[in-house]
Amino acid sequence: MNFFVQRRFLYATPPQLTTEQLIKGLKRGKRNALNFLYQEYSGLFFTIASRYARSSQEAEDFTQEAFLKIFSNVRDFKGNGSFEGWMKRIVVNTCLNGIRGQNVFNETQELEVEVHESAYKQEAEALESMGADQVMKCIEQLPIGFRTVFNLVVIEGYSHKEVAAELNITESASRSQLTKARMKLKTAIEALNTLVL
Repeated sequence: MNFFVQRRFLYATPPQLTTEQLIKGLKRGKRNALNFLYQEYSGLFFTIASRYARSSQEAEDFTQEAFLKIFSNVRDFKGNGSFEGWMKRIVVNTCLNGIRGQNVFNETQELEVEVHESAYKQEAEALESMGADQVMKCIEQLPIGFRTVFNLVVIEGYSHKEVAAELNITESASRSQLTKARMKLKTAIEALNTLVL
């Protein structure tokens, strides 16, 4: 039985916990802490996983695996930085581990396209004017390789050097994937805006 099926057995409304109480409870394996963690973060973790996954089922699998890793490794959290940030990093790393080896970054031809700063401003303005669901819909249309690099650089704030190390690709391949992702995203946004109009 996976974690998403098990959720019906969790308390409907777990008691509110501070971050310190939550961490302490998780380290002691307290059920109320596990319930609270799930209630508070399952939606966020699933949303993050959905940005990387190829399907809802895969996003659920990534989310379940991330929860298990958090439960298993919570004793390693030493309080450096925020607990939520630490957990998000586990979710992202779980997703990256899940898509590695799928050859989504092995393009023989890298496309180096010069994109002017004004194009990035237009993209940012277009994204800001859209609802979260619309933005997700546009990002989901990107091929998995483009989407992964876009998520890491634009949403998670990774540098191209960090992306290259995480995905075992070159920095120029990371830049190329991001450029292509932005071009495709721009097309998707324009298509969506045309439908709305």
